[in-house]
Formats: sequence, C-alpha cells, structure tokens
Amino acid sequence: MCGICGIWYRGTGKRPSPELMTEMTDTMLHRGPDEGGQEIFSEIGLGHRRLRIIDLSTGQQPMSNEDGTVWVVFNGEIYNFKELKAGLENKGHVFRSNSDTEVLIHLYEEKGFEMPGHLRGMFAFAIWDDRRKKLFLCRDRLGIKPLYYYDGPEFFAFASELKAILPLFRSLPEIDAEAIADYFTFGYVPSPVTPFRGIRKLLPAEWLEVSVSHSDRGLYWDPGDEVLSIEDPAGRLAELVDEAVRIRLVSDVPFGAFLSGGVDSSTVCAHMQRHLSAPLKTFSIGSPVERYDELTYAKTVARHLKTDHHFRVVTPDAVALLPRLAWHFDEPFADSSAIPTWFVSELAREHVTMTHSGDGGDELFGGYTRYFKELDLQRLRTAAGDGGLRLAAVLFSRSPFRNNFILRMERAANRALLDPADRYRAGVGIFVNPFENILGEKIRGKTTGFFQRAFSEIGAAPKTVSLNKLGLVDIKTYLPEDILTKVDRMSMAHSLESRVPLLDHKLVEFAVSLDDKWKTDGGNGGKRILKELAATLVPRDVVYRPKKGFGVPLTDWFRKDLRGMMMDLHGSANHPAFDYLERDRVKRMIDDHVGGTFDHAERLWTILMFQTWMDTFVTRAHRYQGIG
Repeated sequence: MCGICGIWYRGTGKRPSPELMTEMTDTMLHRGPDEGGQEIFSEIGLGHRRLRIIDLSTGQQPMSNEDGTVWVVFNGEIYNFKELKAGLENKGHVFRSNSDTEVLIHLYEEKGFEMPGHLRGMFAFAIWDDRRKKLFLCRDRLGIKPLYYYDGPEFFAFASELKAILPLFRSLPEIDAEAIADYFTFGYVPSPVTPFRGIRKLLPAEWLEVSVSHSDRGLYWDPGDEVLSIEDPAGRLAELVDEAVRIRLVSDVPFGAFLSGGVDSSTVCAHMQRHLSAPLKTFSIGSPVERYDELTYAKTVARHLKTDHHFRVVTPDAVALLPRLAWHFDEPFADSSAIPTWFVSELAREHVTMTHSGDGGDELFGGYTRYFKELDLQRLRTAAGDGGLRLAAVLFSRSPFRNNFILRMERAANRALLDPADRYRAGVGIFVNPFENILGEKIRGKTTGFFQRAFSEIGAAPKTVSLNKLGLVDIKTYLPEDILTKVDRMSMAHSLESRVPLLDHKLVEFAVSLDDKWKTDGGNGGKRILKELAATLVPRDVVYRPKKGFGVPLTDWFRKDLRGMMMDLHGSANHPAFDYLERDRVKRMIDDHVGGTFDHAERLWTILMFQTWMDTFVTRAHRYQGIG
C-alpha cells in the first residue's frame, strides 16, 4: 500500500523541484513508511511512498518499462497480476520484478484505455506516457483507494491525499459552499467535489487522461442493475466468497483480519482460516459501554475458528483524538465509528502489516435497517394516501408535546410523501428539515445534487424503489464516500493495509443481480443468503443475533467529556465555523442536548468535526504539517 503524487507544469517549460516533490510525499509518510522515490522529467514529477507488501526486495516506484518511455506510480494491490504477467510475457513483454506494479505498465502498453477492465483488485494509479506526453489516471471499481487531483491553468496535480496537493498553492483555495452543504447533510463531502474549489476526487471506476491541451474522462465499469435468475445462488455465493478471500491471501508480510463477531467479518475470517495452515490472527476492539460492545461475539467466533485472537477494551480520549482524525481525513468527516476503526487498526498494526475486513456485506445483501424503513414508508404512502399523510404531518406539527417521539412521527409522515431520492436523503441525512435552519446563509439550501444523481443512475421509479436498488444507491454513495474512506484513512494512519474481499467486483456483480427475496430474512431483517452461508461456518446464535453498530457513546460524551469543547466553540467570537452556521441555534442545540430534551449527539459531532477540520486546514498557519 502506498501514497502517490505528481505535478505537471504542462506547456510552461517549468520543471518541478526535488524539494517540492519531497514536500508532497512527506505529507503521506504514514501511507508508505518503508521507502520513497521520485522521478522528474522536463515538466512533470512523479512521487511515491511505499508500504512493502509484495516483492519486498524490488518493486520500487516510480517504475518504468524497459526503455523508460512509460512510468507508473501505484497505490493498491492487483490480485490477478500473476495471470496477467504470464499473458503479457507470452506476448513478448520483459519483466524485471515480481511486483504487481510492473504489470500495469505492460498492460497499458498492450491495452491502452481498456487496461482497467482487466484488473482485479483495489487501486489508484497514474501512468506517464512520455512518448505521447499524456498522463493516465485511474481508480478501482468500488472506490476502495482514493485519488485527488487539481486541473488548473498553471499546473495539473494529483495525490492519494488532498493535503499533498495543498502546498502547491500560494494561498488556500476557496472553500466550496455546496461541498460544505453536502457535508452537513451526509456527514462527508461526496465525490467528485472536495471542500476546496478546484480540487476534485476521481470517481470509483473512473479514468482520466490529461494532455497538454485538454482532458478526457470516462467510466470503465458499472455494477449493473438487472435481476437475473441464477441457478443455485447459495452455492454460487459460497464459491465467489471463497475465491475472493483466497486470491487476497497473497502477501510477503504478516497479515490478519478484523473480527467484530458480525456476519460479514465472521464469514471472511472463516474462509481465510480455511486456506491457512496456522491460526489466523484476528483483532477486535471492545467498549466499556455495553450497547456498543461486541467482544463476546468476536471471542465466540475466534474460539470456534481457533484463531489467534487479540482484543482491547478502549475508552477513547475524544478531545485528544479529534485533531488527528481531522488531519488524516483531509476533509470534514462525521462518521464517529472512525474512532473504533482507528483503535482496531492501531491494535492490528502491532502484530501485522495487512488485514482483511468484512466491509460491503450490508450494501450488497440488504443489511441496513434503513432499507426496510424505506420499504415501510413506501407501504405507508400506499395505505394512507398523500392526503392522509399530509393531515398526520399537520397534526403532529401542532402537538403541544414537542419531544423525540412526536418529532419522529412528524418526520415519518413528511418523508413518506417524498419521492425515493428525497425520502432517502431525509432518512440518512444529518441536517435536514427541521434542522436546516441551523445552517448559515452561505450553505443553506445549497447542494451538489449528489443523491438525486445516484437515484437517477439506477432508474428509480417515481414513488417506489426495490431493496436491490437501495443497495445500488449505497454502492454508489455511502459505501465509497463513508465506509471505504473511513477504513482507508484509519488503517493507513497506522501504515496498515486493509483488503476488502466482499467487494471483489465479481462478487458485487453477483449480489446486485439477486432477487430481493435472497436479501430479505423474514423477521431477522436482511442478508438472508449471506446469513445462510455464515451459519455453515460459525455458530448460528452469532449469525442470527440482533445487529449492533460499530460506534461510540456520543450522547453521553456531549453531556460530559465533549461538553466543554462544544461550549468553547460557541464562545469563540470569530471562529470561521460560524461563517457557515447560525451561532444562536447551535447554542440552543447544545442546551437542549445537555438538558436531555433532545438527543442531538450526531449533529453536534458533525459540527465539532467541521470545527476541527477548519482549525486543522484553514485557520492554523501550520496547517500543512502532519500532526498524525
């Protein structure tokens, strides 16, 4: 796993300095602590930081072909590189290493734009074609690995992390109001935008070709949405999961797996252990707060599989950790499960250099409660009719008892009246009506239309959407922008590679082709077909238990540990966060939460992470210096 970067002063004759390239790569030292490299041409420089996983003695980057006309910097792993290498050697290509990186160079020479479709893995890379004076960038199908870029009049730049691009500007780029508005809605800034105008993120499955005079882009993969009739889907799922896990076991360094005791991670660990001769190293984090603690289930699975299990119960110091989280995420990011992900990554890195995770199972197989709430709202609209729902919303809004229950009922009636995209946005959103009045004029009512585009792409019906299509929306939105971003940044903060077997693209294509009946498990919620597989591998009482979130006790924190920090924010007379938020309404929200009238923990955390991001990247003179 690595960090990559580059700058091209295209058509100017200006040459990047070694010092500039070093400054860019040094911001990503955590992504590649083992070694670094750079290559500078007439107008372009390529930089790289390496975490050695495969081919430890060679494989240094930037890497070139035999005559130095094609160069690559690469972050990720290609799991089918041995098969690709054999085919390329049969066509006369000469290899000088045993790394998967070199396969990219020769595959580009052989296939050009078509090369990404032949890759099986997680990746973000840039190829410099010196003969054609073109730069080719690409990101993996699901968006597991990140890639930022800036395409401006003076230069083109790219990097694995946004902070590696910031030193190239004379002054901080303008903050994008629409991006910040989306952050307060979703808790993340959705691709392709970033909080800084002009700096963008490559989309999952997107390629970008840059020349001196123009840029061209396209998508090379889409998971599809056609429901198919599959013979023996349970058997096919077992084969695909086993293959996805097996091909990800290639490593020249010690590895293990995250184990929460849930269906997804337990399934992955069981298949890993099947292919290993020694006990698999597994890692879990526990919480002193019972509702967030899954250690009992993780230990049960570990004993059943006979893994070498490591665990730790942590009570995070959120105040001390916040600036480190903000620095590693580069952008405002409000998923508080980043905290346990940080600690389980820290624990794993004490023993291994690479792990596997179970991420993706909920999106692929209907595992989220919100999917079924959406289907309930669709049924409610059908049964009550639009007129009945409008009447109920008015009655709840006029109730003299303004508490959480009444508020939820009012919101449910109003959400049921919406079309799928707006309804789903209201369901997953953080600051949506009636809370949008807390947003300042700079961002109130603004949006990039992120969810609307996703629903449009899957062809959602005017008033209804299936369980399968809801999963597809998350595959295009929540999965890459929240879940995979969280795992990448928190694992790489500790120089730990994390592989995601359940997001093998062949397994994804299979999952989205399943009929909804294979994802609906009666009274036990979703993931029917995956639970049936898991039940053959680990104890059934682990598989068919109530789902727990991977979270932290925010509600209590904001009434104790974080209360002072929030009050300090409100008391800061000129804090730039209040260019985007209404100060008085923030104070009211703090008082309501501390007083127990409402539970605003998620919204307060979103505000606090935004403040910390502003402190880290906007207001401090040392904003480019690593504090991770």
